[in-house]
Amino acid sequence: MLKPSVYFLSALAIVVGCWALFNTWLSVPVARVFGEANPTSWRPEGPRTPSYLNDDIIPKSTSWYTMHGDLQQSDEMWIAAAPSMELDWVAEPDMFVPEGPTFDNEGRLFFSPLVPKEDVSLVALDAKTGERLWTLPGGGNGGGAPLVLNNPDIPSKKVVYHSTYSDFWAVATNGKVIWREETKLPEPDDDSREYQPTHQWGVSYVPQADAVIGVTMNAYVFAHDRKTGRPVAPVFRLPGRPTKENENANTFPALIVDKAGSASLDAFGVDHFTRVLQVIYGGTAQVSNAYAVDPHTGRIYIAATARDEIDGRLDGYSDNGAIYVLELLPETDGYRFEIAQTFVFDGGSGSTPALSQDGKRLVVSDEVGNVIALNAHTLVEDWRLNVGDQLVASVAISSDNNELYAVTKKDVFKLIDHGSHASLAWKAELDAYPTSNNFNALTPTIVANGLLIAQGAGVKVGKGHLMSNVGIGLLDRDTGRLRSFAEGREDSISVTTVGPDGEVYTAGSPIRRMAAKALFGDRIPKIVGGISRYKNTNHKLLARESLCAAAYRAKNAADHEDTHPQSAAADKEHVRVLLEQAARNDSQYNSLIHELISGDLVLRNISEVLLGHCPN
Repeated sequence: MLKPSVYFLSALAIVVGCWALFNTWLSVPVARVFGEANPTSWRPEGPRTPSYLNDDIIPKSTSWYTMHGDLQQSDEMWIAAAPSMELDWVAEPDMFVPEGPTFDNEGRLFFSPLVPKEDVSLVALDAKTGERLWTLPGGGNGGGAPLVLNNPDIPSKKVVYHSTYSDFWAVATNGKVIWREETKLPEPDDDSREYQPTHQWGVSYVPQADAVIGVTMNAYVFAHDRKTGRPVAPVFRLPGRPTKENENANTFPALIVDKAGSASLDAFGVDHFTRVLQVIYGGTAQVSNAYAVDPHTGRIYIAATARDEIDGRLDGYSDNGAIYVLELLPETDGYRFEIAQTFVFDGGSGSTPALSQDGKRLVVSDEVGNVIALNAHTLVEDWRLNVGDQLVASVAISSDNNELYAVTKKDVFKLIDHGSHASLAWKAELDAYPTSNNFNALTPTIVANGLLIAQGAGVKVGKGHLMSNVGIGLLDRDTGRLRSFAEGREDSISVTTVGPDGEVYTAGSPIRRMAAKALFGDRIPKIVGGISRYKNTNHKLLARESLCAAAYRAKNAADHEDTHPQSAAADKEHVRVLLEQAARNDSQYNSLIHELISGDLVLRNISEVLLGHCPN
């Protein structure tokens, strides 16, 4: 048996050897240089899943207005993304931003930092310049994505809804407070197993009750009147318990974990590293993700932990995940929350539940790599497909072609939902850095001309990746190959957010780069947070992409207009959005587009005219 001193020397030798090896591995990744993006080969085929279009309060999917783009958490935008971008700026770099940002229609964006150094819980920026416009005070722990809704009293304006654990706000986009109310949430339990129990998973909206709602990490659900801010229902708590730590989150050696925590302290004044990893992988909390609302029915879908006793042990922990379907039921003096249905599955989840646009399909994941598709009305499981590793983000659900997009910490997958089963269409070719280790870095976002992703490069250590470089790529949805790529500045655990101009904004929450900084020190650029903007560098090309996407959509919709009128109605709105985007980016199309739109968007005529402007 070795003596303790020998153990120590042996361990030290291993550490020193690994350190030298890691430093040998690290070389500066060099990104590919992309020319002008070739036209995409993807086309919509058959009638689309119709969108919710009957509300003057809920925005259309023309810009990011909540955590995953819309109430359904589908990660789908109607506009085209800029196929040629470059990093423009990073604003508020000393703030750790886990979610957001969201946008109004007048050039502003909004985000909520997590435990910032100054007393703010919401920050408004000029979306073009990054200049700070106004803030709201802390009032408790923030971090959740703000919700931006239409103002039905002034149709040209928006209203921002923002909540911390203690306070709920409605704010005009110029910063004027419309109302502020206390949430009346109980004091959080003194339970070290619950990281940031007061973290609030963003604001959503239930049109049937005209209520804005919030969900906390420690499983409280609350609802306030949209107009007045008054609570409309008693605070409700989901019945689960915190989970044990997820071993999938322990992807880095202890030496790296310690130093990464120090890197976070240096950058943000708080050690976010270890606990945030647990949250990403569904460990130590009751609710670890955002939640979905079906605007058709008002049903609320939350991925959380199951009741303690379901795993067979009453020990204060839950070993199972659950989907809870909540309803806001009318009472004589307001509403009450009630659990309508529950779906229990083994292990936790690292993903937000996502709904199809018609509210019929619900998709979630478990901790062992299964994508699980449920009938959203009955919670009966239709299929599950294992992608080989735990998902680290919500599944993006397309309105077209029964397409789903799922991501792990390394790969991006396209799945086809056949109703009773699913198939794998492709695994993306993530090759932005040809001589380096490439890996997925964020949620995917569906846009009219492709799939936006974040891609990282760096060193693989065990199950984890030490990120040194990151950027935004546009994939062809037909092939899974990169059409373009723009190198960025900082890592994120948020979403690939699309602004109303087709440009990309990411929230700085650099967990993986903290690990790289811990190991490689000054060889890795300084850790920053805040918001990064990737600006459009080729307006004529974006205009062409918008026009062609409108042409293909109009042609396909015209073929099904008689048999699927709801689908065609959504397509008409979608085509209008794309034509307006084209005109904003290239004035030569103004007269053409005015003529097409003034003709009430006859789909067959639109497609015939526009196809002449598109490459074969």
